[in-house]
Amino acid sequence: MLATVTKPFVHSYASRVIVIVDAKNSWFGRDVTKILNSCICGFYGCSVTILAIHFMYRYGSLDKARRTLFEGWRFVFWCLIPVVYGIIWGLTIFFIFPEDDGFTELIRKDIWDYFELKVEDIVYTGPYYYPEDRNGLGSIEPLPLFGMLVLWFVIGSSSLTVMFFGFRCYKTMRSLLSHSTSKFTQGLQQQLFKALVWQTIIPLIMLYIPCSIVFICPLLQINIGNTSAFITVSVAVYPAIDTLPNIFIIKNFKKATLGLICGFYGCSVSIFAIHFMYRYGALDKNQHFKGWKLAVLCSIPIFYGVIWGLTMHFVFEEDPAFTEFIRKDIWDLFELPVEDIVYTGSYYYPQDKNGVKEMNWRAAGGMAVLWFVIGSSSLTVIYFGLNCYFEIRNLGKGFSKKLQSQLFRALVIQAAIPLLLLYIPCSIVFVCPLIQIDLGNMSAFISVSVAIYPAIDPLPTLLIVKSYRKATKVFSLAILVQVSYATNRDSVMTLATSTLGLTFYTAAELTVIAKCCEPQFYATPNNNTAILQAGKKCILQNSSNKALQALALYSNANNCLNPETVDSVISELVPAVQALSDPFVTKVKSNLSNCKSTNTQTGAAKQEACLEKVYGIVLNTLSVEYIDNICKQVVNENVTPQEWSCGLKYIPSLVTFSKYSCSKIVKN
Repeated sequence: MLATVTKPFVHSYASRVIVIVDAKNSWFGRDVTKILNSCICGFYGCSVTILAIHFMYRYGSLDKARRTLFEGWRFVFWCLIPVVYGIIWGLTIFFIFPEDDGFTELIRKDIWDYFELKVEDIVYTGPYYYPEDRNGLGSIEPLPLFGMLVLWFVIGSSSLTVMFFGFRCYKTMRSLLSHSTSKFTQGLQQQLFKALVWQTIIPLIMLYIPCSIVFICPLLQINIGNTSAFITVSVAVYPAIDTLPNIFIIKNFKKATLGLICGFYGCSVSIFAIHFMYRYGALDKNQHFKGWKLAVLCSIPIFYGVIWGLTMHFVFEEDPAFTEFIRKDIWDLFELPVEDIVYTGSYYYPQDKNGVKEMNWRAAGGMAVLWFVIGSSSLTVIYFGLNCYFEIRNLGKGFSKKLQSQLFRALVIQAAIPLLLLYIPCSIVFVCPLIQIDLGNMSAFISVSVAIYPAIDPLPTLLIVKSYRKATKVFSLAILVQVSYATNRDSVMTLATSTLGLTFYTAAELTVIAKCCEPQFYATPNNNTAILQAGKKCILQNSSNKALQALALYSNANNCLNPETVDSVISELVPAVQALSDPFVTKVKSNLSNCKSTNTQTGAAKQEACLEKVYGIVLNTLSVEYIDNICKQVVNENVTPQEWSCGLKYIPSLVTFSKYSCSKIVKN
């Protein structure tokens, strides 16, 4: 609940990992939000310790000699340990890891780039290992290091406790398995053992390891940036994942889950019947389905689902004789030992010791209940479907005949779909065993039909009713247009990063920069100076977290080239490069010019269409060999030794230069 109020998120920047809370949109003032932020961190420290105590308690419940250690006042003592650990964690966060003015300024741009928040609108906490002085030099700070050692102690002691007592539980359970003679006990212990293994691995992967990574990387000055947010996700999903091993491994849980699934199926087939009743009520102006009547109507599928689930769980339970009967079949069809599955279903004709088959009236009674659910639901669909048909036929002049016809056709198909995909398949699967027809693996089609029904059900409305059909057509065309527009541009950016060896930017980052440069190139394709200036501006504006790195690289290259600059060298080399790539450049400009004069679109749509043609030419022309040939000629004829020395020093920071034989040129 506290996390819902504060909405914390984790972020790593250089030598600091911080937990951030949006104070501007908080329900509380800034000072209270700081306390709540520390409390959230304290609850995290408490939760990782609870897991350790949980494993200790597990071991105590298995070992009779130590069971008394978890009884009476001792049990209260063990429960207090996570509380103490949580308080230590929270106090450490609040007092040892406060906000720092210098670091606040350092992260200002990063917080805006990642979260679009002003640094004044957040509160944060976390260790700052290497604070910088005025000269930009940083040395390790003892107090944050001590605070982090406290947190590492909590994490380390908890994770070691989980592993130690998890291993002790494993040893104890192995011993119980070897001494047990009961098949039931052995089976249960084996299931508990498998669940234990998974429930030991899950907290290590979801809690301890992520937390350790987020703590260690800033100490080593590894900037993992917004990737550190995965710890927030892992903590959030852990409670849901932790229960899954029990549900999928322990047989009793699997049986209950199977009954629940069957209950949902019974509920779903009833929902379709109620849906048709409501449709009829919507057409009938007598307002049958409002207020408490609507609540009663909605409760019917739940009631039917409960009846179905309880019938499957208690009437159609596993039978030892039938288990042996299906053993070979289960192995042949699914390659599973019958002990590894749970099943439920009707066994109409069990055999006695003499091989004589007799009707199982309990199973027949249970199946009659399910047939009642299926039959009443299907008859309801048919009955109210017909009533809807007559209502639509008799509607007044306010409805056009075309719309009536469309609604009627959609109704007919939407009545037929659940009959074909749900009611009839279910009836076949129920009836065939009664008349001793073996469907075998073919009965699995009911699983497929149930799965595809939700996707198929809306299609009649989308494809038959004209308004829906128009909207669907427009939406589909918009998607196709977007995909086709994005294809060539994205392909060029992928080519640049995957084939041509560009490493400084990802394909997605290049796409953003390219879109920024495109308006200038489209407007003035012959003005190299304007295009270069626009390109430089776009690179600096759209480099995101790489902006500082790009500026540093640009500054270092300028220092190396002094008295020349990167801009002056590029301006000098552009004519030479353009001359060597003249056929390619001419083709690009010619196609762009033709498109601008012949394309009938306007504005942004026209620009996008023409640039896509340009990207298509680029895609078909650029290759490692093409660039390498131009590079070798330009370097040999137009680049000075000093310029080339600087190029060899800084180009590898941008490109995998070793891909090109040009990189092996030596100029003295």
